[in-house]
Amino acid sequence: MYIWQEMDHVPIEKFLVSLQQVLLKTEDVKKAFHLSALKWHPDKHQGPSQEMAAEKFKLCVNAYSSLCNALSAA
Repeated sequence: MYIWQEMDHVPIEKFLVSLQQVLLKTEDVKKAFHLSALKWHPDKHQGPSQEMAAEKFKLCVNAYSSLCNALSAA
């Protein structure tokens, strides 16, 4: 069953408000991933911490890619 089939009885205004809230939360998550990637970018770290930063940066990029793929499939 799809969400629009479940929401036949819900006024369209309420549905649009719910949709807007979900989209805003998605944008917040994307922004958080972006800030995290900036924080852990290897160019911002020198010496031994650069390798750890590169690992964390790769995690951020992979997580963001997974999120975008999941959202585009939905």
